[in-house]
Amino acid sequence: MSVLTKSEIKGLVEDPEVKLLGDNYEINNLEGSSYDLRIGTIIIDEIGRDKPRKRIISKAANNLEIVEVAPSQIVTILTLEEVNIPLNLCGTVFAMNSKSSSGFLILNPGHIDPGYQGAISICAINLSSEKNMLKIGDKIFTIIFEKLTKKTEQFKRNSQLSRKEYEEDFYVSRAAKLSPSVFDFITAREYVPFLKTQIKDVLKDIAVKYFLWGLGLLATVATIYGGIAILRPSKTERENPAIIKDYQYQKTINKTLTDSLEYFKNQNKSLIRQNNEQH
Repeated sequence: MSVLTKSEIKGLVEDPEVKLLGDNYEINNLEGSSYDLRIGTIIIDEIGRDKPRKRIISKAANNLEIVEVAPSQIVTILTLEEVNIPLNLCGTVFAMNSKSSSGFLILNPGHIDPGYQGAISICAINLSSEKNMLKIGDKIFTIIFEKLTKKTEQFKRNSQLSRKEYEEDFYVSRAAKLSPSVFDFITAREYVPFLKTQIKDVLKDIAVKYFLWGLGLLATVATIYGGIAILRPSKTERENPAIIKDYQYQKTINKTLTDSLEYFKNQNKSLIRQNNEQH
């Protein structure tokens, strides 16, 4: 496979029989071997409501307001461009660095099959600590096109709905099922038992780990104590007259040596004192 160049993409974009990027394209968004896709629809939950309600902001719905995406909030986006991929091409979508560097995580860009027709959808999360601003027409990610060695089968799930109908259908079938934010997903009631199970499993693993560690420590202490007990004289040995006599003899020798050392130490101190007095 080979990646299409700017001139090749431009030719397919302007070809009335192909219309690679549909009718809503911006020729200035063409790069050397790619095209920068723009936001056409934003599906997001209203902020500050007890029961969040998703809204559709789009050109088709005559709504072009700027959207604030709060920290941890999840948003669904459809591209303004509706691609028409020929059967001898496929596409690959990449998140733009400008969005990624601001903490806006694009979750599902990727491969676009030959024959696909329509907008490209993504799910994104604001992972920054600040609000992220989005509006219709903003560049959101980049697509490259690759030429296949031969044509393949037609994509089977293309929709014949109008743009507005497609947005509403997409909202009902997919976007409405998304949690409004990462925190809401984590704390969702139906997932609490699952999370509790996971936490218990983790704590169980930790408990087993420290139990085995403690068991190993006890075994080590027992081994050392056993060794000491083996080397220590038994009660019978301690009561043996011969052993007692030998112990008393050793004690006497030790005292004699200690006294001798003390004597020589005192003698040395005396000689040093006399020498100092003479000088």
